[in-house]
Amino acid sequence: MAEAQDLIDQRTQVTSAFIADWKKLFQATNTYANQLDQAFLQGNKSAYADVDRGVQAKSPVEVLADCNKKFAQRANASEDKLRELDETAGAPAE
Repeated sequence: MAEAQDLIDQRTQVTSAFIADWKKLFQATNTYANQLDQAFLQGNKSAYADVDRGVQAKSPVEVLADCNKKFAQRANASEDKLRELDETAGAPAE
């Protein structure tokens, strides 16, 4: 039963990582907007290199794909473990 709980907890960790990745993307997007402002509106040519690097975070597609993949893996593992426990509990005593 502890193994099943651990697998379920791992699904929660996937959700937490998803939220963290979105926060990083949000912050990176704001940073990039500030770099664009510095470079093109304020004429700061030293900010051009930062603009050329682009947004320094996973793209929304990468964040979603990574979360979906990890969540599916964890969900399948926990369902398999719960099914195994169910079968063990329902098995006749030997």
